[in-house]
Amino acid sequence: MIRFIPILLCMALATMPTDSYSQDRESVAVIGTGDMGDSLGPKLAQLGYQVIYGSRDPTRESVQDLIERTGASASATTQEEAAQAAEIVLLAVPWPPMEQVAQNLGNLDGKILIDISTPFRQAEDGYMESLVETSSAEMIQAWNPGASVVKTLLASSNVIDDPKALGGPIATLVAADDREAKEIVAGIVAELGMVPLDAGPLRHAREIEGFARLWFVPVLQRRSQAWESAIRPSSFWACNWEDDWSEPVGDSDNLARFPEPETPPVPCSEQPSWQ
Repeated sequence: MIRFIPILLCMALATMPTDSYSQDRESVAVIGTGDMGDSLGPKLAQLGYQVIYGSRDPTRESVQDLIERTGASASATTQEEAAQAAEIVLLAVPWPPMEQVAQNLGNLDGKILIDISTPFRQAEDGYMESLVETSSAEMIQAWNPGASVVKTLLASSNVIDDPKALGGPIATLVAADDREAKEIVAGIVAELGMVPLDAGPLRHAREIEGFARLWFVPVLQRRSQAWESAIRPSSFWACNWEDDWSEPVGDSDNLARFPEPETPPVPCSEQPSWQ
């Protein structure tokens, strides 16, 4: 009997064929044209999504260059107009500007909002500390109660540009309270070349953002070697987990379906047993 609480967020056990996502492409508003926006926008356009950039100054030369690089179907307008025109709104805006942007996009009822932000600053000791009491995603959800907010920890822009820059696909965590929205975002993550892992409800965005703060530790220490968030999927626990102290999660009979991994899980008969 296993009596160990693993610190793993990589038990996305339910799957969904990837061709389920090859239906009509949704329109995506990429709010923000900085380091992440100018990597994600062209990639989404390559996948067939209609990309609408939301910028404080859509006529700026760098934005016009980004439109040209993204493709003929791309366009740019104000942040509010872009959010209103799209079905999915990708918030690629840093904090603290996010606080103003996310509250001034108009009525977003029925839309999916993808939050990839990390609300932090350097504390007095130089390490990162959170700017919010809960999480960016939970605050965005409170500001836009009719929308479905999904939190995901996407890789840095160099990995968005080349998903195998670190030697192979890496995983990213996806948290949301809306199952359908979580499934759609998981599909987009998979299409971008990463492995989406179910991180549970939206309140777990706090842990995702905490994980992002930890990433900065060796960078801020100016160490010669840092690390990347390359979480690896595992089927070990699905084969070995037993306990008599925990209860099933509330949505255990209705888990979000995630794309099937490129490499199938190792059968339990071939897994090492917990000793």
